[in-house]
Amino acid sequence: MKEKAKKKSKQKQQFSYTCPHCHKQFQDSSALYSHVKLHSTELPYHCELCDYKCKIKKYLTRHVKKTHTAPTGNQCAVCGKCFHFECKLRAHMRVHTGEKPYKCSECDKAFSSSYSLSGHKLIHTGEKPYHCQFCDYACRDTSTIRKHMERHMGVSKTYPCNICNKNYKNKRTLQIHVDEVHFELNTRKFPCGHCDKVFKTKGTLRIHWNAVHLKINRTKCEICGADVSKNNINSHMRRHIDVKPFKCSFKPCGKRFKDKSDLKRHCLIHYPDRQHACALCHRRFARKSRLNKHVSRHLNGYDVQCDYCGDMFATKLRLSTHITRSHGPNSKIYICDTCAMVFHSRRSITSHLMYGHGAEHVSNMY
Repeated sequence: MKEKAKKKSKQKQQFSYTCPHCHKQFQDSSALYSHVKLHSTELPYHCELCDYKCKIKKYLTRHVKKTHTAPTGNQCAVCGKCFHFECKLRAHMRVHTGEKPYKCSECDKAFSSSYSLSGHKLIHTGEKPYHCQFCDYACRDTSTIRKHMERHMGVSKTYPCNICNKNYKNKRTLQIHVDEVHFELNTRKFPCGHCDKVFKTKGTLRIHWNAVHLKINRTKCEICGADVSKNNINSHMRRHIDVKPFKCSFKPCGKRFKDKSDLKRHCLIHYPDRQHACALCHRRFARKSRLNKHVSRHLNGYDVQCDYCGDMFATKLRLSTHITRSHGPNSKIYICDTCAMVFHSRRSITSHLMYGHGAEHVSNMY
């Protein structure tokens, strides 16, 4: 009986300290003392390396460790990434395993973190607890409201890669870059259930599903009857008229285009360092798809290259036929107005003019 009485008295003493502000209970006075500081408006602890301020010393210690110290322990066995805390490593491992232990009680969806599940549950209740300070916008999670408010303030945050210093607009894109480029991992984990395509993110899979299989947000062109996305209808309509509103900003060029995407691809010819180089013959391409096609020709035995235009052929006979038809005496020639150099293809003289006289052997990027 005495032992039971002692156990009951210990249980009563476990939570004998109560916060006067929120009535939360604690086991000892030190824990209560630390908690009460959270209700204060004072920020007595300052970071010596930045402007960070906080109410509790342990928050300052955690801030310095996370923000100003590179992680060295808690290393991922798959990709080698290190984390400050073991709990962060456990959460990170779900990226590789695909584990989703947090399940919604209202529907069949599951999530890899409790934070994602908490945000999802608000969909069922209809709540949007986070409000913008500048407009009427409201949302379900802190990261979305933070990004929204940063747009109001003109803040453009980027996430740099610690290995190659490239910058990305969000953490997800950065993570895909690190996994794909530096650790050579397969980042395509979301297969389409209707075709054989696989995507890197759920968002791109959803866009593909809606656009290709459900044909949501589609409309027909009134002129040619083509099935076009509503987002691209303005771009498509410009193809029916001779209007080119997008001009190349490179001064010696000034070429105009109907679509912004065409202009973006074109601009790469002015910046060789941004192009994709073939590791076998060092020819450069503005589009990665063109590089992949070019490399496949190497791998399939297309190793005979034309000295005039850089095209590749499987046999010398095909190369000879090509030279006769495209670069022979009866073919059209192009003469440079500045140095009078003769070229046998339009893309060769274009390359000559773009990259300077004397660099005429640089093959066309397209």
